[in-house]
Amino acid sequence: MKPILQYIEQRKKDFSQLPFFDYLRDDSISPRQRFAFAPCAAPFVMSFGELNKNVLRDESSDDPLQAIINQHTYEDDYHWVWFLEDLEKLGLNPDLSFREALAILWNEETVCAQRVTQELYHYTHQCSPAQKLVVIEVVESTGNVLLTASAKIIQSLEAKTHQRYRYFGSGHLEVDSAHTYSSDDVVPIIEELELTNEDRAEKLAIVDRIFEVFTAFTDEMLAYAKKHPVSIPVQQPIRLGTHLLEAGLITLEQLDLALLEQQSRHQRLGEILSGHGWVKQQTIEYLMSSVVSPEPHHRLVESPALARMN
Repeated sequence: MKPILQYIEQRKKDFSQLPFFDYLRDDSISPRQRFAFAPCAAPFVMSFGELNKNVLRDESSDDPLQAIINQHTYEDDYHWVWFLEDLEKLGLNPDLSFREALAILWNEETVCAQRVTQELYHYTHQCSPAQKLVVIEVVESTGNVLLTASAKIIQSLEAKTHQRYRYFGSGHLEVDSAHTYSSDDVVPIIEELELTNEDRAEKLAIVDRIFEVFTAFTDEMLAYAKKHPVSIPVQQPIRLGTHLLEAGLITLEQLDLALLEQQSRHQRLGEILSGHGWVKQQTIEYLMSSVVSPEPHHRLVESPALARMN
């Protein structure tokens, strides 16, 4: 099995150079915009727990390899909860009807997200533990590339918003790195699995196919992010941000971070911006009083009776 694992590692390096990950690493793009792909990933993320519970897991087997896989599935079948939490914290959880939500999950923009799950089911349902391990290793490799990139973005967000992002943050990356099947006791067992030449060729073909569908998935997520720019809701506090942006007093990234921080600290936007030293408090007060919420100019309107007296 060791040659298979080495081949997966090489494919992982190539995978990390795809345009989608260049997009995630581009600091000129605001953090929230770089996560605009997240809704597109929902069909895969939400079905991944079921894959672990109902396909990869087999408690009836007495195979030692299957026992390793079973333990892994218990470590991996609940991460969708973290995903939903992060969508909320990133402001990517719009109010939708049930019909609208289904239309987002199953439409032409998420075809590849759906196909990834279908292919994983195809290559693991009622298959040998050795084949399941190969599939798991590819999935974990692709996930590691994504989480390594996303954790760097989240690190800056957490420092500004004082919120913890459990799916896209470093915590998820650390949990995945500590999986049982990656432990020092288990890795040698997997590496020393003997495969026939026919088995090896079959497993290599599976590795190529799964990387192929994940590559298409990254292209789809990139296209989704570019097609669905993250917008700033038009609310009273955010109009201040619009004026500051137009005046060139803050950057879009600073506004983005301040809005996320506002969700957790429940402060006024101006207080957060001035607290970071991005805008002077006097500037905030001037804009609020003169531009955003100017005091109404009361005019003295004469009553008909007073007019007759003059």
